[in-house]
Amino acid sequence: YVTAPGAAEAGGGAQGFLGADLRPGAGGWEVVRILDPESSDPKAISPLSAPGADVRPGDVITAVDGLPVPADKGPAALLVGAGGRVVELTVVRGAGEDGPQQRRIAVVPLRSEERLRYQNWVNANRRAVRAASEGAFGYLHIPDMVASGWAQLHRDLDSEAAKNGLI
Repeated sequence: YVTAPGAAEAGGGAQGFLGADLRPGAGGWEVVRILDPESSDPKAISPLSAPGADVRPGDVITAVDGLPVPADKGPAALLVGAGGRVVELTVVRGAGEDGPQQRRIAVVPLRSEERLRYQNWVNANRRAVRAASEGAFGYLHIPDMVASGWAQLHRDLDSEAAKNGLI
């Protein structure tokens, strides 16, 4: 295995990630999709879906720790070194009865989205296999043969192998 040195080893904190797909929007960056959490993997939960965050697709992130989100770079530029530490996001929810609602929330950005995006990829493949086979086939992906890969295999093996076929 090859692992890149962490940012902490290079003299700074880890890049922070929000576990969501974002795009430039009016006055900030709009949340397009929050990656689905995987309850069996504690590293696969988006900070935006944490209890109390109440962020939804369509909400706009306008500031990080009080600094406006750069229109050309998005919140990632303000989350350098923020992985694993609390930051404050200013979030605006669209026009309701009282107009746009702005609030500030505290979240802990992920040091990596790898596990979260991996679990979303596996679950999307599983849904595609189920749809194509009308529920008859299971889907199993083994990412590696170290502890996390073995855990993934044993978590999914019984339920997926119980189907008529296994991909």
